[in-house]
Amino acid sequence: MKILKIKNWLACLCLGGMAFASNAGAITILNPNGVAPGTMFGTISPGLNSSVGNEVDFVNFLLNMTGATSTTGAPNAPGSGGGPQTYTTFVDLNGSVTAADHAKKETGNISSVSAGNGLVLGKYGGGNDQNQISVVWYLGGIAFTLPTTVEFNGVRSGGLSHHSTFGPFSTSVPDGGATVALLGVALGCMSLGRRFLKTA
Repeated sequence: MKILKIKNWLACLCLGGMAFASNAGAITILNPNGVAPGTMFGTISPGLNSSVGNEVDFVNFLLNMTGATSTTGAPNAPGSGGGPQTYTTFVDLNGSVTAADHAKKETGNISSVSAGNGLVLGKYGGGNDQNQISVVWYLGGIAFTLPTTVEFNGVRSGGLSHHSTFGPFSTSVPDGGATVALLGVALGCMSLGRRFLKTA
């Protein structure tokens, strides 16, 4: 009976340590670099071929650019099969996204984005519309409302076609203190288990 109680207690302690570790979180944006949530991050013009795979590639290409810069028709620029794309970033963000992070919304209130996402891509224009562009905002987890149209260099885009979110968003990672704490919990479990089982 005593051994059973000890085993149950140790199991609870270890589960607590595992729960603490799970709160460490995953990272969508590795380094916001002081960028405020709601800031326009970059654009892809004309943003053609906006499939899930292409939008993931679009965003990753922007995330791999450094600082505020622009490039057109780069050899490794995704979507170039539909014509040269121009990639522009306005702020410096680092990180990566995958198809698993991607969720597209094409119906209903497509301008409204719920909280909890790292980035949102708004696709403007479509079909034969010449004023097509994809715009990416850094959200940092906040709720956000996309504009119905955007304007660059005096040229107004077509209407908002859809938006695609990339999330969930978290910047919490295990720091040095958290790592030491987790190691302490694990060693504590081992030490207590050995001591109590010897005296049982």
